[in-house]
Amino acid sequence: MEKLKGFFAVFGAALVVLTVGIVLKTQELQAKLPSGGRPVPVWITQPEQAAVHDLKGTLDIKAALITPKEILLFYAMQPRDNFKVTEFLVSGEEKQSRTLIAATQSLGDLAGFDVGVIRGPWTDQPGQAITLLITLSGDKGDGTSQQVRITPLRQLAPDPGKRTLQFLQFRNALSPIEAKLGFLGGDKEIAALELSSSEQDSSSVYLRIDSQANVTQITEAEYQALVAPIGNTVEGSSTSATPAPLEGK
Repeated sequence: MEKLKGFFAVFGAALVVLTVGIVLKTQELQAKLPSGGRPVPVWITQPEQAAVHDLKGTLDIKAALITPKEILLFYAMQPRDNFKVTEFLVSGEEKQSRTLIAATQSLGDLAGFDVGVIRGPWTDQPGQAITLLITLSGDKGDGTSQQVRITPLRQLAPDPGKRTLQFLQFRNALSPIEAKLGFLGGDKEIAALELSSSEQDSSSVYLRIDSQANVTQITEAEYQALVAPIGNTVEGSSTSATPAPLEGK
């Protein structure tokens, strides 16, 4: 009988310690989250600074895909040769900035707009902003080209694990082009996107993004084959996922 009482005493003490540990761990996790229990997004959009429009045409950022190594900005432009993105600027709160050559890839024509992707590398630095330096065609009358800047993205929080994928939509009204996410997260393919137009009788541009952030245009059948195992397309202006580790990271 005494042995039985001793067993229950030890068991009860262990249960109390376990319960206290669970409560403390829960409080620790909750302390890492803002009020409401939702994690802070790593990146946020700045829609009011994501487009250029003048008498010569429109350049409209429609979506961003944040990968562990690069930022991909999907755009709609009209006319094709009116704008040239020349620099990809990464500026931090401490006045530390990097000027990089912007890599632009055209992905075809959609409803009279040239659609494509602008890409540039980034490092984890909360508070930094992504700015594009854009040169307009023609000149200002004195032989110099006109340049404008847009700042579509800002990093709000540290990147957890340095491996997070994040997809963000810009709901600008300057063009009828929309970017829809088919899926996010994977090994060989990390995302699939559909660029479409709200205008009637308009086709879509389907894209596959691989683990090295290469963007490839694919057919509708290939897109559906990628999306089908995942289910319906993902809705929402911001979606995150954790992919498999990338090489060199």
